[in-house]
Amino acid sequence: MSLSLLQSPYLYTPIKQKLIFVASSTQVGQTGFRFVIEVNDGQNVQTFYIQPNPQGVLVFDIYPVIKDWMTLDLNDTGGMPNIFTATTCELYQIDHNINDVRVKIWEGWNVLGVFTVDPNGVGALDQRSSFFNGAFQSYLQFSPDPAQFYALTSNVKDVMTDLTQDTFNLSNLISQYSLGATTVGVLAYETDYGVVTVPTDDGARLTGNLIDEIQIVQFNSAGAPIQTDTFSITATEATLTHAPLYPANINNTFGLAANWHHYLCSFKASGSPTARGLAFFQQEPECRFDVVRLGWTNSRGGWDFWNFTKRSEENYSIQRKRFRKLQGNYAEADGSTTPFTFYNYDRGLTERTPFVEKMTTVSTDYLNEAQFEFLKTLAYSESVYIINTSGEAEPVVIEQNTFNTPKPKGYMKQGMTIQFTLKHSNDWQA
Repeated sequence: MSLSLLQSPYLYTPIKQKLIFVASSTQVGQTGFRFVIEVNDGQNVQTFYIQPNPQGVLVFDIYPVIKDWMTLDLNDTGGMPNIFTATTCELYQIDHNINDVRVKIWEGWNVLGVFTVDPNGVGALDQRSSFFNGAFQSYLQFSPDPAQFYALTSNVKDVMTDLTQDTFNLSNLISQYSLGATTVGVLAYETDYGVVTVPTDDGARLTGNLIDEIQIVQFNSAGAPIQTDTFSITATEATLTHAPLYPANINNTFGLAANWHHYLCSFKASGSPTARGLAFFQQEPECRFDVVRLGWTNSRGGWDFWNFTKRSEENYSIQRKRFRKLQGNYAEADGSTTPFTFYNYDRGLTERTPFVEKMTTVSTDYLNEAQFEFLKTLAYSESVYIINTSGEAEPVVIEQNTFNTPKPKGYMKQGMTIQFTLKHSNDWQA
């Protein structure tokens, strides 16, 4: 008698893929045999009774079960208004883009006419996995090893951002200031809030993952270091962190030097780099239009950000419902002490509370191909926010997007742009 687990998802892996469990039992010939599967994340529990497939085994995908259990919380357990304004590296295990899910599998069949779970007392197959809000596309084939894509092991590995070296194309500045051949450059205003999502598993689930600190070194325009600060990370099984690495966060946490020009964020374990560094360069303030800053969940399970510097527009969609009241005091009139009458200010056609939706349209400046690919992840993100200069986050949804991609390729010269129409998630009170 045996119950065996033949295939299962990796223990620390993106949620957006097929998450298949395959199990076998030597008891499939029993009357009314079923595999009994319990899926539990501590908040939600679902139990399924599944017949073996024609090959006599269980093949069960838990993704449809758990996909809506993922929470993309913004509350900051470090005490700040939201995680975009965080000043500490809090570790998260069951929310904030990650979930800890336990799957137990039993065998069961009819015993004396009653369906009985685990009649022989062999116990359950039991697996706990961490699923974060990333995606594996089908061109990677079934169940790629997440360690190849996410484990921080060297300076050519990426943290959980879709930024690449080509997004802002700052390779000349990175070379000029000797910030490292694999470093990714980022342009940011001093008032920009934002986080960089980092896997902080201790290697128990994400094989090989190593991190114990994030070092931030500020430089002046001559490239001389002027301040060094460190976030210490205690790597813990099944966790990730949203590291507050954008300028406004650094300023609130450690203080930005008055003459800072750029700073380098290095992800390290025992003093050695385990991921590509991020170099943040100070961007001159925009003086023509109000900047609209968006943050969104990206394809790798973290948060990304972009400043829209072209003219933005606000408009309101208003739906009205009206009814017509009769003029006059029909209910009060008695013909003597209270004669029937009405006044010229009595309203006939009456407005109910209107339903108002606020819309914001934002447009990019000319984009290169890498920036276009980066912003495509915004177009299909399920969680988008407008972030103001105080770090306050307002939820919006992408109502419409327009891509202008002239052919042939030559994107900068041809003027490639993207326009997004954002619907504010909360009703505008009229």
